[in-house]
Amino acid sequence: MGRDHKALIDWGGVPLVQHQCLRLLEANFDPVVVVTGSRGEEVAGALPEDATGRLRRVHNDDWEAGRSGSIEAGAHALPDAVDGVLVVAVDQPLRPEVLNALVGVPPGPPLVLPRGSDGRTGHPILLGRDTWRWLRDCSKLDQGLRDVVTPLRDRATLVDVDVPVRWDINTPADYLRAVEQT
Repeated sequence: MGRDHKALIDWGGVPLVQHQCLRLLEANFDPVVVVTGSRGEEVAGALPEDATGRLRRVHNDDWEAGRSGSIEAGAHALPDAVDGVLVVAVDQPLRPEVLNALVGVPPGPPLVLPRGSDGRTGHPILLGRDTWRWLRDCSKLDQGLRDVVTPLRDRATLVDVDVPVRWDINTPADYLRAVEQT
């Protein structure tokens, strides 16, 4: 995104990180753990007010080493009583339809993937409780989250939704396409 920080770009009148948190809180995810890295204080300042106490912030000092360290930091911040982990990237704007479909899946499957209107699976992904030991050591795996997800794909529960689930905002052109799709 050039000089723009993905978490801070405008999404519907609010910073994208705030949009993501609000969607998760509205869908009753508890807790919502936000892992900050680059420009951590600025990103933290963009988080929504949380009167419920469900929003937690963790800072990954080693953010330059890649996404795996952030996933690991987030997994360590989760209480043991949580049934599953929804892995959300800030650059993949959440849609209520997808979150509602994922929330409706009973606990237990090791991997739940949304399948979009084009028949392809995408994001966010829901990982069962048994995957935590790998998430908590994600940075030690060769390919990080991919090493956790790939062996589970043949046992994944698919949840059909009528919206796209494969998109990332990595460039200004991606951003413009994403805005047009919403």
